[in-house]
Amino acid sequence: MLQQLKKHRQTLLIIAIAMITCSISDIARAQNVLKTTTQQDTTKDVIDSNGVYKRAKTTPQFPGGEQAMLRFIMKKLKYPKIGKDAVYEGLVKVRFVISKTGQVKDVKVVKSLSPSFDQEAIRVISKLPDWTPAKNEQGEDVDMYFQIPISFKMG
Repeated sequence: MLQQLKKHRQTLLIIAIAMITCSISDIARAQNVLKTTTQQDTTKDVIDSNGVYKRAKTTPQFPGGEQAMLRFIMKKLKYPKIGKDAVYEGLVKVRFVISKTGQVKDVKVVKSLSPSFDQEAIRVISKLPDWTPAKNEQGEDVDMYFQIPISFKMG
């Protein structure tokens, strides 16, 4: 009986140590996220030679948030017809500009999968509704780049 009690006490001690370790790593992770967020909030605007912001005080916002944007893309996205034996799965990265009026413009593929998949990604992104535009340090609406990956999977 005493042997079983010692065994259980040792197990409980190991569980307690594991819980403390998880809590410490969670706290450290949260602090890193906070640090990163704070650093992003204090950075200066970064503008390219075309006058389009790469980084601004606030980023463009899709109406309804990120989840709404993902639902929109999933609803509109069609798997391209590429031949019955060919199977492609992968990622197309698309970069575009959210204008100071909130419109999507200058949609370009920055990582290609194949021409038919690239065209489909461009088609869907071009149909996105108007966004809330980014704001610069002075609080003015500005053109800003936005990039997203679009994943194509069978089934």
